[in-house]
Amino acid sequence: MKASPKRLWITYSMLFAVLTMVFISSGCSNSNKAGKETESPAPVNSASTEPVDTNSFKFPVDPGSVTLRVGVQDSYYAPASLAKNLPVFQEIEKKTGVKIEWEVTPPAQFAQAIKLKLASGSGYGDVIQAPSVEDMVKYGSEGIFIPLEGLIEKYAPNIKKLMDEDPNIAINHKSPDGHIYGISTLNYSPQQTTWLLRQDWLDKLNLKAPETAEDWLKVLRAFKTQDPNGNNKQDEIPLSIAGNDVTGGINTLAYFSNVFGLHLPGEWWADESGKVSYEWIDDKVKDWLAFAKTLYEEKLLDQEFVVNTSDRETANINNNLVGTVLKHAGNIPIMQSAMKQAGVSSPKWTATIPAKTQSGEQFIVGYPLTSTYVAISKENKHPEITMMWLDYLLGTTEGRRYMTLGIEGESYVVEDDKIKFTDAALHPEPGVDYLRSLGANSILPRLTGFENEEAYWMATDPKMWDQIMDMQKFVVPPFPTLISTEEENAEINSILTDMDTYRQEMLLKMITGKESLDKFEDYKAQMKKLGVDKLISIKQKQYDRVK
Repeated sequence: MKASPKRLWITYSMLFAVLTMVFISSGCSNSNKAGKETESPAPVNSASTEPVDTNSFKFPVDPGSVTLRVGVQDSYYAPASLAKNLPVFQEIEKKTGVKIEWEVTPPAQFAQAIKLKLASGSGYGDVIQAPSVEDMVKYGSEGIFIPLEGLIEKYAPNIKKLMDEDPNIAINHKSPDGHIYGISTLNYSPQQTTWLLRQDWLDKLNLKAPETAEDWLKVLRAFKTQDPNGNNKQDEIPLSIAGNDVTGGINTLAYFSNVFGLHLPGEWWADESGKVSYEWIDDKVKDWLAFAKTLYEEKLLDQEFVVNTSDRETANINNNLVGTVLKHAGNIPIMQSAMKQAGVSSPKWTATIPAKTQSGEQFIVGYPLTSTYVAISKENKHPEITMMWLDYLLGTTEGRRYMTLGIEGESYVVEDDKIKFTDAALHPEPGVDYLRSLGANSILPRLTGFENEEAYWMATDPKMWDQIMDMQKFVVPPFPTLISTEEENAEINSILTDMDTYRQEMLLKMITGKESLDKFEDYKAQMKKLGVDKLISIKQKQYDRVK
């Protein structure tokens, strides 16, 4: 099954301005193609996930007496391959006594390589990254991956505590047969993906950040007509979207859907009664389409938003042409620095909070809780020790900090119970991903939370951290990862093959004026003919199964 489209959130790298996840970004949700992010009960934040053991974790093994073969994708920072036994994992080995024998593959080739290995019948290794959620279920049902819930109960007190405190963790891990076959990274990072605006342009035009859909139109119209870049040309691009294709363009534009009470671009939502809906056929989509059509017709939106590339968008930003983009707030210092190098005087970007619906509601959908899963294979001779090792990585303060922050004294220090990044982490050499060079932010399970983000922003832009924290009161958690059976998977894909193509093409035509908005009811009727009701029925069954 195809993985769901990537959320627009990015990882710590270079200036350490962006955090790993999710999702985002390798931090994609590994939900099935039909199951993207929308609602579930609110997750606990980092302040309420204190580990059972906050200082150390004692293993009943002598150092080096247990070796685990770990088969995962290699680091996204190629110069620091995990196979080099990086400093973070040297320290983890000292703490746990568990030695790692790495079997890594470059990220782009990993899925194919691990599937070939798993099809060979033996030689799997001990700890294996699942190629996808659906593959995890497949190999679990075949007995290649072992059930983990009993091991969690006995040997992972910290993971168990997390699951007890946040029911969404179990929901996002439970397979259709009731077993847990993998352990995922848990993302409790504050939501930071939002519309970024040129604050200096707002100030020049004596405008406030938009609070409603009409405010957005007012601001974008002013950006287009009042020459905020000061070059005496009407060359501004009020709203830039780097779609790269139809799906990317529409999905990015759909981040305005919350102004109309929708939770797009995630397809699925569940109301308070547990009724699941497919939001792309909600009547409120017509209101969003009317707004998007206005943006396009008045050329407030980049006319090339469907095919626009990230490189082209970056060039336009650096050339002082762009007023609004959808990005992780960590991009702000990067963009401002690049613009200054390009000769733009004192550019200033700001992160916006969600605009209000007509009823006054404000919300933004949070990041997916889970991402990539790792499993324990049937060949593992030490499953108990392996589960304790995973519990250390994901559940203890010490393990979490190794996995996300690097090494105390090198990449960070602790002062007054607060994390502070060192100059080496904040200002690495050009092109160096410092944390990954130490071994942090690998694909193995880790818990990302507020302390990482707070440490970065307090060192670089405390006011931005205040804005980010202000945004959190509007965050609603996403729809959970719902894991399909093989039969459900096949049926979902058979429906989506034609339905997704039709939906994207029709929405684009209505936005660009090639079809009238009066065709919206015809669009809904055709979506029903293509099987959307059956799709909703499957998703409702899956939701009820885990709830």
